[in-house]
Amino acid sequence: MIKLEYGYCMKIHQKAISTLLLTALSTPVFAERLVNPESGYNNDYISITGFLGSRIDLDYDDGTDINDPDDGARFAQAIALNWSYKENSEGELLFSNSVRSSGDTDIYLQYLHFGGRILFQDISPFSTSIALGVGGTHILPDDDDYSSAYAFSASAAVGMRYQLNQHFALRSDFRVYGTLLREGHTESFCSGEDCADGYLIEAELLAGIEYKF
Repeated sequence: MIKLEYGYCMKIHQKAISTLLLTALSTPVFAERLVNPESGYNNDYISITGFLGSRIDLDYDDGTDINDPDDGARFAQAIALNWSYKENSEGELLFSNSVRSSGDTDIYLQYLHFGGRILFQDISPFSTSIALGVGGTHILPDDDDYSSAYAFSASAAVGMRYQLNQHFALRSDFRVYGTLLREGHTESFCSGEDCADGYLIEAELLAGIEYKF
C-alpha cells in the first residue's frame, strides 16, 4: 500500500516538474513576441502613425540678406506609413506640413518623402531607429501675388519607439530636411527682391501614436 502511494506521488511530482519547465521555457518566448513583434511573431506588417510637433529653421539662403523667413518654432503635423520588407528594416512614406510667416504672407511648406528606416531593437519594448528619405517640397504661399512651387528635398531622422502591445506604440522622431531652392522658389521668402538659387534647412521634432496592422 505504501509502495503504491509512493509511486502515485512520484508521478504527480514528475508531472508538476514537467509543467513548470514547459512554462519557464515558453514564457520568455511569448514575452519576446509580445514586446517585439518583429522578432518572429509578426514579420510582415504595415503601420500608420499620426504625429504632432514643431518645426524650426536651421539655415536659409535665398541669395539676399533681405526678409529672411521667421526662425521661430512653428506647429507641425505629419503622418507616416511604414511597412516591413526584411528583418529590422522598414520602408517609409512621410507627409509633413507646417505654416511659416514671411512678412505679411503665410507660407505652407509641405514635405512628401519616400525612404527607409533601420531599427535597432532587442527583446525589450524600447527601440531606436535611423531613417533617410528623398522627395519634394511643396511651397504654397497664402497670397495671390505669389505662385506655388515644387522643389527637390531630402531628409534624415533618428527615432524612438516604445511598443505598448502588439498593435500600438508610442513614437518620437527628430528629422532634418534640406530643400534646394531654384530662382523663382524664393520669391515668396524675399518679397519680390532679386532672389537667386539657394537652400532651406529645417528641423522637426515630432511625437505620435503608431497603429500596426
